[in-house]
Amino acid sequence: MRCWMLALAFFLILAGCHKDSPLFGTWNSSVEVERVTGTSTVKFAADGQFTSTSHLQMKNAKVDVTDEGTWELSANRLKQVLVDTNWTFSGPSADRANARFRDRKAKIIEAANKDEYGMIAWHGNDFFTTTDSMGKTHDYHRVP
Repeated sequence: MRCWMLALAFFLILAGCHKDSPLFGTWNSSVEVERVTGTSTVKFAADGQFTSTSHLQMKNAKVDVTDEGTWELSANRLKQVLVDTNWTFSGPSADRANARFRDRKAKIIEAANKDEYGMIAWHGNDFFTTTDSMGKTHDYHRVP
């Protein structure tokens, strides 16, 4: 009985251990969508979930974007699957823009998931770059 309990304790200890990913944590990035620039903060959690908030400023409007999904890092490939996204527009045409987003939300998620893998290049522990299939790069800096 004692050996069985020791074996169970050993198994539970091993099951609780996992290699910490260098991606765990919160990262800042600059973003550009259709020539509109802004900032983004992404949190990669140990449970394989991510959340991202982006803020884009246009001439007479602003949009705040919140994304949620899953992530997996394998060697130099980062797989992200978008599960949900919400965009909130403010400005003179906000009502029309928010309605248009709601109508297109499913297509936006589908399009985001067509290119779910990105190549990742590390530049130390606190900085990495991703490159998508179109060759577009994004730089991420760890939030202290």
